[in-house]
Amino acid sequence: MKFHLSFVLVALLCLGSRAQSPDKVWGIEECVNYALENNIQIQQSQLQVEINKNNQQQVRADLAPNLNLNSNYGWNFGLNIDPVTNEISQSQRQTASLGLNSNVTLFSGLRQHYSIAKANLDYMAALYDLEDMEYDVSLNVTAGYLQILLNKEILNVAREQQRVSKLQLDRMTKLVEAGANPKGDELQLQAQWARDKQDVIAAENAYIISKLQLANLLQLENPDEFEIESPEIELPGAELVARSAESIYATALDMQPAIKGAEIRVESSEKDLAITKAGAYPT
Repeated sequence: MKFHLSFVLVALLCLGSRAQSPDKVWGIEECVNYALENNIQIQQSQLQVEINKNNQQQVRADLAPNLNLNSNYGWNFGLNIDPVTNEISQSQRQTASLGLNSNVTLFSGLRQHYSIAKANLDYMAALYDLEDMEYDVSLNVTAGYLQILLNKEILNVAREQQRVSKLQLDRMTKLVEAGANPKGDELQLQAQWARDKQDVIAAENAYIISKLQLANLLQLENPDEFEIESPEIELPGAELVARSAESIYATALDMQPAIKGAEIRVESSEKDLAITKAGAYPT
């Protein structure tokens, strides 16, 4: 009976450890790609791109002439007034009408031209906003991933320091018992070992919190099962580190989508002003 109980306990422990083990180990590229596909802010930016694209098509369609077709059918019976003789009549009468009209704008002070240009600029600005949002999400995910790796290394260092302190304390305890060192030396090492244990606890908390933060950024349903791998990262080249601040700033001006989007919005505002001024012209 004792053998069976021991076997059951061991089996439960194995199953419990297996259930707690992560089903999947995430790499940095997988984290970034998952965030780009599932982030709500990116999805909102994608919807805004579609809205601006529809507005662009609508403004272009406004250049075409409109065409309206309407019809009417009436049936009168009983006592009524004859519209031809204006006399009271009891005969049945059926009437029908059909209308067709079309309008086309020949000139509106170039308002339509400016509206098309503004719609094109707004569509381009939405594309840059989407790209900027993808950059921000990728940067935040990468920073969170690297923070986990950093906290993991800090935890390993803290554990190693605790192990070394424990070895020193054990050695000092033996020396004190042998009368080679005073009791004060042992107490100092005990205090150091206690501080190292506290550092390990703080490092463990920082490591767990950083994993939860990245899991929440990825919007995972089970953040407790989230684990990442430690990739082999090469050091950047010397030419990248040696770049001046001016060159980095100039590159950012040419490549950052947020800056490009802001410049296009300035042009879009100028088109808004032109559209307003066009209202002073006759149509």
